[in-house]
Amino acid sequence: MGLSPGDNEGPVAILRCRLCATRPAWSCRHPTRSFLLRVNLARPKRTPTLAQELALGSVFK
Repeated sequence: MGLSPGDNEGPVAILRCRLCATRPAWSCRHPTRSFLLRVNLARPKRTPTLAQELALGSVFK
């Protein structure tokens, strides 16, 4: 969607894997963890400066 977190104070909900969802005291470190943020508080992503684009261009070539 091209948005950054913006004014979101924190996640509205945390989606976790099935194993960790049944054990809330555990810390979920699996790649299936995801944070849900409110879209109406999000802001558009900043556009990178020319210097940032040049720096990224040299890394990915």
